[in-house]
Amino acid sequence: MANRHFAEIGDVWKHLPLAEVLPLLAVKVYWESHSGSASYALEPSAARRYGALRFRERAGASPDLARSRYAALLAECSACGRYPGSPLIALSCAPGAEFLFCDTDPASLESIRAEALALGAPPARLRTVAADGMQTLAAELDALPDERARSLFVFLDPYRPLEPGPSGITALDVFWQATTKGARAVLWYGFGNLAFRDTFLRAVRDAGGACGADAASCGLWRAEVTPEFVHAGIEDSTGRNIGAGLLCSHLGERAVATCRRLGRALADIYADAALADGTPAALRFGESAPGLPFDGGP
Repeated sequence: MANRHFAEIGDVWKHLPLAEVLPLLAVKVYWESHSGSASYALEPSAARRYGALRFRERAGASPDLARSRYAALLAECSACGRYPGSPLIALSCAPGAEFLFCDTDPASLESIRAEALALGAPPARLRTVAADGMQTLAAELDALPDERARSLFVFLDPYRPLEPGPSGITALDVFWQATTKGARAVLWYGFGNLAFRDTFLRAVRDAGGACGADAASCGLWRAEVTPEFVHAGIEDSTGRNIGAGLLCSHLGERAVATCRRLGRALADIYADAALADGTPAALRFGESAPGLPFDGGP
C-alpha cells in the first residue's frame, strides 16, 4: 500500500467535495494523477480519529453533511471495515465516465481494476497507467483537442505539490496546463504550517503568470480547512493532522457554492475538536473567491 495517510483530515477535505461535485457537473471524462488504492482497511489511529472517524461520528449533526454522498460512501465502506479512496469515489459518483488512473504502485492500480469490475464499469472506459502521473497527464493533455478538454475533469492529488516528478513536471504545472486548455481541474495540497501554504500560493501565482493565465477567466477558487493549532504556529508531532486546501478552476458557481457549504458545515462539526494531548484543533474554513489574488489567505 503506497498511501499511508488515508482517512485523515486531508482526505476528508478532498473526498467530501469530490463526491458531491462529480455528479453535479455530470463529469464524462475523469483523470487522476496520484490514485492510490480503491479503498483501504479502516484501522483506527490518532490521525484517523481526528479525520474520517470523527466525520462519521459527527456528520449526523449537520443536514448538509448527513445527506452528502461522501457520508453515504463512508458509511457503506466502513460497515465492511474499509475507507473509500478517490478512485472508488470517482467510479461511484461518475458512472458512465471514461477514467484514467495513474499511480506508480501496481497493487493500487489492481485494486482499482477490481473495484471497477465489481461496480460494472465497462473495461473499455477504464485505463490504469503504472507511471508518473504528472508526466502521463501532461502528455495526454498535449494530445487532447481543446474542444474535448472542456469535458474533462482532472484531479491532482500529490503529497508534495511543488516537487517535480522524474520528468521535472510538478502537479502545479499540470494544473495550469489543464486549466489553460479549458478543463476543470482540482489540485489538492496539504500543509503543516502557514509558511509552506504561503510559499505554495506564491508558486500558484507565479506559475499562472508564466503561462499567461487570467485568474478571473479561469474561475480560480481556493478553499482550505486548517486546524486551529496550525494558526497558533504549533506543528502536530505526528506530522499528519495538517491543513488541506483545494485549488480549483472552471468549476462554476453551483459547484463552488456546494463546496463552500460543505466546508463550512465541516468546520462546524469540529468546533470543539482537540488532539489527544488537549491541543485545540477546531477547523477554520477559508476561501478565496474566483478571480481574487492568491497571496496569503485565511
